[in-house]
Amino acid sequence: MSPVLQLSMLDGQRARKRPPMATETPEVERIFAHWVFMLGKNPKRCALGPDRRKIISKALALYDAETLELAIEGCAASAWHRGANDRDTEYAGLELILRDEAHIERFAELGERLREQAAADAARAAQRAQQEAEAPAVDPAAAAAARQRLRDLAAQLAGRKAGGR
Repeated sequence: MSPVLQLSMLDGQRARKRPPMATETPEVERIFAHWVFMLGKNPKRCALGPDRRKIISKALALYDAETLELAIEGCAASAWHRGANDRDTEYAGLELILRDEAHIERFAELGERLREQAAADAARAAQRAQQEAEAPAVDPAAAAAARQRLRDLAAQLAGRKAGGR
């Protein structure tokens, strides 16, 4: 009997046992895990079943894993697809994101914009941190003393003006 058509008995009924897909790679699991993470899915309630494996494998035949990850990120960044729409419904299923070339490419463009924005934000944060590191450290006691001198000088000048009138 061929391993592909191996049969097993379940509750008195015949059921076909599916072998792993020949085209499956570790990238399939990587793409699935990225979708679960980016969309905040509960990993205990999301299964990488045969339908999702087939969808991911089909998309990987056309695009590299990086592009599919960009598409997932693009959908995750879309307020409309995350539920801010007229139906208050999330449209962020893996089946939708990887449905066809048009969906993958449109979401990948959104994902590229998201990554560009994240890189710009990180650069700004790094620049602020560098500026703060380069700024001379301010000793609180020295700052208080300088403030007191300024106050004393202001009082002295005010006293001269008041006495000089």
